[in-house]
Amino acid sequence: MKKKFKSIAVILMLMIMISFATGGCGSKKASSNNESKSSIEVSKGNGGLSDGSTGVAKDEGKSGTDSKTNLKASLVGQGKIIRNGIIQMETLSFDVAVKQILSKTNSMGGYVQSSNISGTSIEAKLSEQSRKGVFILRVPKTEFDAFILQIGNLGSITNKQISTEDVTSAYFDTQAHLKSLTIQEERLLELLKKTGELKDIIVLEKELSTVRYEIEGLTGNLKKWDNLIDFCTLNIELVEVHKIKENPVSFVGKIVNGFVSSAKSVVDFGKSLILTISILIPYLLVLSIIFLIVRYIYKYIKKS
Repeated sequence: MKKKFKSIAVILMLMIMISFATGGCGSKKASSNNESKSSIEVSKGNGGLSDGSTGVAKDEGKSGTDSKTNLKASLVGQGKIIRNGIIQMETLSFDVAVKQILSKTNSMGGYVQSSNISGTSIEAKLSEQSRKGVFILRVPKTEFDAFILQIGNLGSITNKQISTEDVTSAYFDTQAHLKSLTIQEERLLELLKKTGELKDIIVLEKELSTVRYEIEGLTGNLKKWDNLIDFCTLNIELVEVHKIKENPVSFVGKIVNGFVSSAKSVVDFGKSLILTISILIPYLLVLSIIFLIVRYIYKYIKKS
């Protein structure tokens, strides 16, 4: 009987513990459900702004990811390359070369960003002062190589440098970011139309101004890149040179030139000798005085 009583007591204790455990779990679930319901009601009571902002954030995340993926997929193979060039050249016909450079730039759809010509105009036959022209040209990317080939025929190219810069990744990332910000701007405008509280309006307008500022900066960067990509920059430095005139010299002329050259060498040697002596005179005077003193002392000691 005692053993049966003990087993019955153990069973009852287990049932009581199980009932307490199930009751605690049910109370926890009920409290969590009540808390979630109350949080939903509170968010709805705030004019729907929190729900709307959450939806906007989700939509922006999805739309931003989708826009970047679709944009990069559609722009595969369309590299954004910036090309620049530097050309230094010499010419005998300076005026003709300048005219040709400017006319070819206009005919190929480019434009002159800056030009500077320095030096005295050669109008008189006796004047042989060289002139120099520095030009910064913007040439369409499709005509860049052909333009350089044609410019090379106007003179002798002494230096030529062509450089490229690949901005494809930065360009597409900026474009995708701009599209995401544009979608965010549209969402903010929709929320601004729906809300009626002054506090929410102030917050939305502040966020909207920040987004628009970023849009303006990214748009400016894209426009700058487009200009640098579509129009290559070419720096040209044109220097005027004169043809060397060689006069034939006769045998007698060679003899005269040799004599004159020798006479000049003798004169130069004489000048150098005189200059050296004039430099050594002070030292010779000092040494002479010292020599006389030493000689006098030597004679005095010898006599004594």
